[in-house]
Amino acid sequence: MPINIGGIGNLDRCFVGDSEVLRIYANNTYSWPSLPRAKVELLSSAIAEGDTNTFGPHEPGDLLVVAARSTTNTMPGVPEGFKSAHSSTGGLALRIGYRIATTSKTEVGRWSSTAVNSVYVFRNANTTTPFGGIASWGDSKPLGPSITPQDTTGDTVMIYGYSNNGTSAGLWGAAPAGLTYLDNTPRMANLQKNDSTSDGAKTLPSPAGLVNYRNWVFEVLPDTGAPS
Repeated sequence: MPINIGGIGNLDRCFVGDSEVLRIYANNTYSWPSLPRAKVELLSSAIAEGDTNTFGPHEPGDLLVVAARSTTNTMPGVPEGFKSAHSSTGGLALRIGYRIATTSKTEVGRWSSTAVNSVYVFRNANTTTPFGGIASWGDSKPLGPSITPQDTTGDTVMIYGYSNNGTSAGLWGAAPAGLTYLDNTPRMANLQKNDSTSDGAKTLPSPAGLVNYRNWVFEVLPDTGAPS
């Protein structure tokens, strides 16, 4: 029979007869008690030429992400153990893939047809649905696309990535307002948005003479701690 317990937001304990209720679900959705959630942490990021890289220190449960970019429309492959979260083509092809670490020695593997890549390690990320907003596009300039954040509590991390198909030895220009550099090589750059409660397209100054870019943005969602 239905049990009316009123608003559950301030509920401390709940009993049915003499038995204490430990969890409440509404239409198969977990709703009580509220569970702690920690802010997502970016532990490390790194850029490498070629089809592989090395993750920074990590532990089981950490989110491991790879952004792999080719020099053609050929989509980078996904090594065993990883899942594809996003892909786009048009001049340069990009794939963003991920896995949840099960050991502290996870290998990046070989991402076929990849010319340059970035890897990231996040802690306290949602292991079921790691990404909120995620987008990429090719352009004649390094303009990071705009997304609509799914979580505006400030507990997320938002990453902007930029890449070009040039061979210039010059580096990228100063970080746009609101972004902070993580990594900077001639063909790829990673920046983190200083706040993750809003979003907007961001242009990154680049070496002169380059006209072919593939840029991306993704939002990493926090672990809600909800039981399985």
